[in-house]
Amino acid sequence: MEVCPCGLQSKEVPELRTFCIVATLLLAIAVVAAAPAAADLSFGSAARQAGMGGAGLAIVENASKTAFLNPAALAYTGSYFRFPSLDWRYRGAPLGDIIDKAIQGGDISGSDATQWAQDFASQETQFALTADLGFKIGPVEIGARGYGRALLTPDAVLQEWGQLGAIGDPPADAFADVRAAAVYSLPSIGFAQKLETIDKNTGQSRGTIAVGARMHWLHSMDAGGTVTFDGVGGATDDLPASPIENSDWSLDAGVMFSPVQVPNLTVAAVATNLRAATLGDLKQETVLDVGAAYSMKPFIFAADWRNLTGAYDEGTQLNAGAEFKLFSALALRAGFSSRGAGISYGATLLGIDLALTGERTFDAATTLHF
Repeated sequence: MEVCPCGLQSKEVPELRTFCIVATLLLAIAVVAAAPAAADLSFGSAARQAGMGGAGLAIVENASKTAFLNPAALAYTGSYFRFPSLDWRYRGAPLGDIIDKAIQGGDISGSDATQWAQDFASQETQFALTADLGFKIGPVEIGARGYGRALLTPDAVLQEWGQLGAIGDPPADAFADVRAAAVYSLPSIGFAQKLETIDKNTGQSRGTIAVGARMHWLHSMDAGGTVTFDGVGGATDDLPASPIENSDWSLDAGVMFSPVQVPNLTVAAVATNLRAATLGDLKQETVLDVGAAYSMKPFIFAADWRNLTGAYDEGTQLNAGAEFKLFSALALRAGFSSRGAGISYGATLLGIDLALTGERTFDAATTLHF
């Protein structure tokens, strides 16, 4: 009977894998729903990067996970189906309150305005979500990716009212800005090629270079406005009846290089939005990231320097992390980021990747910007 790399008989793996997927999803949902003020969850391909402090642009091991960040990594993979990945960032009011409001319904600017204000007035609330899946046949990857972000920002008067206990009705003329947007790429098409670089003088190999690109055909939906309270339990808003929609395309490019003189080292660079799409008021700017990874089995060490272009008026960020692979289906990860939560952790169990971290910075390359 065939035995899988982790030592389990092959007929046992589907049942165990299904159990782990279901258990992991239930755990993730429970953790996020219980988070009082912030919840950062990554599941699938994005989880390796999140568990390593946000680093991973140059990792060639299990390169289909790196391809989520760097299209050049497609050159290091065979054909595959990439399991759907999810990256969730959340800040603000307890998520359970938002879920309750979504279930109960009610008009944010009508008779339920005071109740909404009491729940969300004391602080800014926002979330961002990235989802991705795809498959690769030969040198070409075809996928779909979606980004969503919502932001509710109370003004100073409304925040003060909320922080003092939200007693009575919200003050007259207090207001909150509301913005929500989603962008999805259908399809995304990626391609990469790997080549040997040769020293002309000696005829010896200098190393392996991989170049790749990914084109996204993007569709966006964007809506926003202001809710203004009247001081007697009601509110008015200028929210649009339907979102503004746009379509355009963007292009990402990446490169990876593994020098012969330093075995097990790979360096990489990625330009996200090398060709930026025009999507109305949604900002699309070029983000340049560089990174390096060193493999010393059973360890992988990685470090990335993110957003060298200073896109979206955000600063650069240093991410670093390590992975310890016990065997092919089990790995442990930890990392550090110079911005946001600091320390992060992650793991792989029977091929399922998960990372639960503290409050991370919204990544410039994978977050919608208003």
